[in-house]
Amino acid sequence: MTLGLHEILSFIAVAQLILFSSFLTTLKKGNRLSNKLLALFLFSKSLGLANHLFFRLNIQNPHVYFVLVPFSFLWGPSLYFYLRSLLSKAFRFEKKHVVHLIPFILAWIYFMSVYHFRSAEIKMEILFTVKHYFSVNQVIFVGVLHILVAGYMCASVLFLWRFRTSLKQLYSNLEEVNFSWLSLVLFGFITIWIIDVIELILANTGSPHLFLRTTAFVLIFVFANVIVFKGLRQPEIFNGIEKKPKYQQSPLTKEEKEEYLKRLQSYMKKEKPYLNPDLYINKLAKRLTIPSRYLSQVVNESLGTNFYDFVNSYRVEEAKQLLLDSSNNERNIHEIFFDAGFNSKSVFNRVFKKFTGMTPSEFKRMHPH
Repeated sequence: MTLGLHEILSFIAVAQLILFSSFLTTLKKGNRLSNKLLALFLFSKSLGLANHLFFRLNIQNPHVYFVLVPFSFLWGPSLYFYLRSLLSKAFRFEKKHVVHLIPFILAWIYFMSVYHFRSAEIKMEILFTVKHYFSVNQVIFVGVLHILVAGYMCASVLFLWRFRTSLKQLYSNLEEVNFSWLSLVLFGFITIWIIDVIELILANTGSPHLFLRTTAFVLIFVFANVIVFKGLRQPEIFNGIEKKPKYQQSPLTKEEKEEYLKRLQSYMKKEKPYLNPDLYINKLAKRLTIPSRYLSQVVNESLGTNFYDFVNSYRVEEAKQLLLDSSNNERNIHEIFFDAGFNSKSVFNRVFKKFTGMTPSEFKRMHPH
């Protein structure tokens, strides 16, 4: 068995990803759910690479092939839920999320029935088919896998974009280290995946694809090294996005904070700036003639919350009044969320339940006119 550059790089990458995923499961601090999901993603990626090595090395034992293939169906959901759990500390797994495991389970059943329960002779025939030309089943299976991955990647990019946009609108400070980390993990994987898809298409059409194959192996090696290096060097990455700002160096006095708080609360009550869905902290600070950094400090320290929750608390109260208003009986419950200052129905439902413990529909049923 001769090891080439591809195999050596793959062996190193597999070892690094497995070791680092094991390390993540041992972390006691930070967002433990996020760490475990990242560990699952890296571990499943390492198993997919290991399975590829079985074919590259032409291992003679037919029983080891396809054992790790089903784990490829965990790439998409594990990365998607890692992103969601890191961006929202309130994220928890629910029963409905089990549906994301169905492709993984079906893949296990499929390989058990068509390969693992077969004799060694039939397995060798199947391996010969797989190694020398694409069968219809193989094309369908790989196609389904890549379609699912594409769906999860699109959902992940969209979720990240929407979340970052909302933070820029509602927060005065961002934890860029976490966003750069998420971009590294997400777009690094997407880049490797796109190259894999292109290579697969070229291989199926008989076109030369050696350069792409080499590029993919090198990128996987680099991806594994950067993930491990950056993760170990910046452990704060694993704490989550939401962090309370610190103002030890702020010159703001207690008296000034009290004055700014009174001005803020009075303005919110009289002018209702929260009805504008595009309310920025900088806009509000300018109207109040208060430096935005001081306004952020007042909200965080005096009210014990962040600007996002502070503004949404007023919007929820406005929504409650609209729901209780008998003149709105003929209107659909989701037609009034914009009037309360929300620009998204999903955000309205989520925030309303966070502050009231019930959905808008449940609130309205409990308060009939």
